[in-house]
Amino acid sequence: MTFQLKTKHIGLLLTALLLVVTACNKDNDDYTDITIYSTSSSSALVTQFRLQANTKVYANLDSVFFTIDPERKMIYNADSLPKGTNVSRLLTSVSFLTSVSEASFIATYTEDGKTVTDTIKYTDTSTDSINFTGKVILKVVSYDKNLTMDYDVHVNVHQSEPDSILWARSDRRDLPGSGNDNIAQRTVEWKDGYACLVQTGLGYKFSTADSPAGPWTTETIAWGFEPDVNSLAADEETLFVLDTDGNLLTSTDGTTWTATGQNWRTIIGTYDHRVLGITAGETP
Repeated sequence: MTFQLKTKHIGLLLTALLLVVTACNKDNDDYTDITIYSTSSSSALVTQFRLQANTKVYANLDSVFFTIDPERKMIYNADSLPKGTNVSRLLTSVSFLTSVSEASFIATYTEDGKTVTDTIKYTDTSTDSINFTGKVILKVVSYDKNLTMDYDVHVNVHQSEPDSILWARSDRRDLPGSGNDNIAQRTVEWKDGYACLVQTGLGYKFSTADSPAGPWTTETIAWGFEPDVNSLAADEETLFVLDTDGNLLTSTDGTTWTATGQNWRTIIGTYDHRVLGITAGETP
């Protein structure tokens, strides 16, 4: 016989407990063997991840916000650390929803031209540093040892100065935002090219180009809203912008914009086909 209990909602996750009961009958002697398997995903759930303070690495390192995605088993900081930040020796602080039997970091990185793999058992000590320059897995084993979850942990560092596109001097004269009547301008990489939003004294202009040298194509757009030029962000396919009231809008062509129904304070950036920001009334 198999009995399945209804799932109970805990936070944002669903937790299921499955009881399997096997009944046997031999030689007219009735007896029941009961085996209980804990398959609850919450039994190996990470609820908080942060780096410990180290002002020699980065001021307020312990305040860097990390996203925990249990569905994709990923932990990452969407707002990357400044270019050049040394992440080769960092201490962490990790919290779990329930007690776990084991939590270990498995770090694979390159040192002196060789591939090195370190295993740091966090449940034994939290004072061993971890090298985040390569691939890092956080292996969590539930208290009853029936469930193991492996999280990909990324401590992201900017590979270049953020929000900066360097233009050759000869290219600057052709930029859509180079006029004397410009109020604001922002250019982002988008669809293997570039998108540029400019606010002038006469309104807003949206332009695209395959390369910084142009040529730039400017679209005529019936905006229907006032975009916050400095909030413009993009991933490989989609553009994101806030209006001056903080409403989030998206576009896949730069000319037609769709309201999402969300109100944000700011757009932080994009990561893995997602836009990240701070919603009105909330802090990260």
